[in-house]
Amino acid sequence: MLALIIGPAAILSSVPGYIVEPVRFDIVGTYKQSTLYNIVTANTEYTSGAPQLLDLHGTRYEQGFASGKLGGDAARENYDSLLDALLDTSTLAGKLEKAALEVVIDWQWSSTLSKAVPSNMVEELNGFADGCMSARPLDGQFCQHLVGRTQVLANAPGDVADVVYVLLDELPKAVASEAEALLRSAQALRSNGRGDGAPSLRGWLGRLRWPLAQCSMFGVWGKRTAVAGQIFSGRNLDWNENTGLDKWKIVTVYHPPDGHAHMTVGFGGLIGALAGMSAEGLTVHEANLESNLDSFRGFPWLLRLRHVMERASNLAEARSVWAETNNTVGFNHMIASAADQSALVIETNSQTSAYFSANDPREAAAAFPGPGGRIIHGAPMEDAVFRTNHGFDTRIVSHFMWNTTGAYNDSDHRYHLIADTIRSSAQPISALDAVRLTALIGQKGPDYAACTPPFKGGCNVLSVATDPTNLIAYAAWEDGAGTGTEPGNWRPAACNAYLKLDMKRWFEGNGTLSSRPQES
Repeated sequence: MLALIIGPAAILSSVPGYIVEPVRFDIVGTYKQSTLYNIVTANTEYTSGAPQLLDLHGTRYEQGFASGKLGGDAARENYDSLLDALLDTSTLAGKLEKAALEVVIDWQWSSTLSKAVPSNMVEELNGFADGCMSARPLDGQFCQHLVGRTQVLANAPGDVADVVYVLLDELPKAVASEAEALLRSAQALRSNGRGDGAPSLRGWLGRLRWPLAQCSMFGVWGKRTAVAGQIFSGRNLDWNENTGLDKWKIVTVYHPPDGHAHMTVGFGGLIGALAGMSAEGLTVHEANLESNLDSFRGFPWLLRLRHVMERASNLAEARSVWAETNNTVGFNHMIASAADQSALVIETNSQTSAYFSANDPREAAAAFPGPGGRIIHGAPMEDAVFRTNHGFDTRIVSHFMWNTTGAYNDSDHRYHLIADTIRSSAQPISALDAVRLTALIGQKGPDYAACTPPFKGGCNVLSVATDPTNLIAYAAWEDGAGTGTEPGNWRPAACNAYLKLDMKRWFEGNGTLSSRPQES
């Protein structure tokens, strides 16, 4: 346990999280009013590829088209890398299995998950497909299906049993038969012509190396911050490391003509907010929350968080926007607001959204049974909210899938690591402290407080801290390849440079060229 390694009061000063600033933005490509840049720092901070910034302007369709045209190649490469992490696509049999998976997820997108996406976002997504085809004219089928496939994969729960249940929900026999025929062909290639030993579609999906999720988030304000009126928030995406996505690290700035300008931090080809901040000073966050109440008949969360940033200026409006749309699978979300100098946690499954503010009495009274006789307690406090991968609302807890697993213990440990560090901080939290707190709770390996190779067990692929009061984001990505006993130089995001991005410069103008930063 980390508490045995280092005391909470000393943690923030010892965590290696550090900040770098861009020295210039080099143009990679343009389309109409939109521009893709490489973000250049004084030193080469990332070995697998420089972070990029995509500044989008114009109509919804034009912004989507620019995203596809300027990012189509990165999208293709990242999608292939992700699927290769799930399947061995180096063989013909692996390619057939990939095709079987795509049959299932294409149907899920077109029949269920896409239905809640607003028409203005659909216009943008259609633009992306057309822009991608403009950049990759021989890759039309991929371009048409990419957004749906990535949204389904991102929206799938981390537990394999839940993945199968949700993916096969009301799957038509014709679609299932098409996928199973591909699996039989793959089996025939692997067994000298015999395809009769192929697993069922359900059994095969259950054996996939599905993306895992182990995330964290926090917000602090009021007496806990060094400057009066300031709020900080942070978010870690602890996921499957070494998928190759880190080659294309990207910050995307949207200027919707019918909504608030906002930015997202993520990876090329993945549209939506893994983490984000709006020009109104709202930040959005996510952490997995395994539930047996799952559905794809709702708003895909990556796009839903963007929708909140587009529509809301404060927490009351954000909560109203949230309530107007439907949940899908289990997630913890957090929305922080500079206008309110506060933040809100939302624990969800397909049927429930449970809202928590600072020092919530339900969290304070919590005493839920965990694995091995452990009792899961809450530790709420004034002027702060935080979550990892479990909840405290009884409706959420009663459907939690990790109640008897070691993952529950790990989530509880990280939750209290955040609480203890905030509570015992010797002085109010500064921007650097917020970055270090974010870095602390990213999964690096055996020791949360140390950045010591080879990072065996580390899985922190994205780490983002925000200062929405001043519209500044600090973003770090995983980098390199090879962990554990494998040779390589992989480093978790929390052990890399946090890139400081002053978003005021990019948000201003809302669709005009006049206020864009100086370019090289």
